[in-house]
Order: sequence, then structure tokens, then C-alpha cells
Amino acid sequence: MIGMGFVRSVVLLILSYKTKISGSIKWSVFAILGVSLAALNIIFWEGYLSLLSIAVGMAFLTAFIQSKPANVRRVSILAASLAIVFYILSFLPVNAFINLSVLISSIVGLARLDRKKLK
Repeated sequence: MIGMGFVRSVVLLILSYKTKISGSIKWSVFAILGVSLAALNIIFWEGYLSLLSIAVGMAFLTAFIQSKPANVRRVSILAASLAIVFYILSFLPVNAFINLSVLISSIVGLARLDRKKLK
């Protein structure tokens, strides 16, 4: 699972630096990573934690295929919240703290950057 997280992070990092990527490539990457994530969670099934892991992974994938930064921040709030719950239930407080920083930065970004655009 750590390897899948690494691959997901590298692929999404590469996609985030590309300014012009067609929607079909983004959705293809989303489908491949999503199916891989679900398959690995089924192979290494741990009950409800596996379902929560799939939800967290899909939420982060959804966040990173967004084209508007405000949408990335909105979906990241949901993804980080789910991740915090997952890591607390998995007894991984360091990971929960890391995702707490993602949650806080997404909220601050929404408040500082996107609130001004709404006015």
C-alpha cells in the first residue's frame, strides 16, 4: 500500500506541473489509480478500514484532477478530514497530524484566496 501511495503521489505531482493536460488523460490516470487503489485494498482487506482507505484515496484523487485551484482546496478539505479519521482509527497519529496540516492549509487557502473572489 505504501508503494501505491508513492506512485499516486508521483503521478499527481507530475500532472500538477503540466499546464495543459487533456481531460481524457486526467480521467484515464484517475481510473487506473482508482482501480489499483480499490484492488489493493480488497487484496489486503482490513474490514471497514479498507473501505475508509478507498474513500480517502478516491477523495485525494478527485482533488488532484480538478482544474480550478478553489475546487482542489474544497475537495482537499473533505479528503483530509477523511484521512484524519482513518489515521486515528489506524493508530497512526503522525499521519493524522500531517493531514491536519493539509486540512488547515486548505481552509486557510479558501478563506484567504477564494473568499475574496466571492465578494
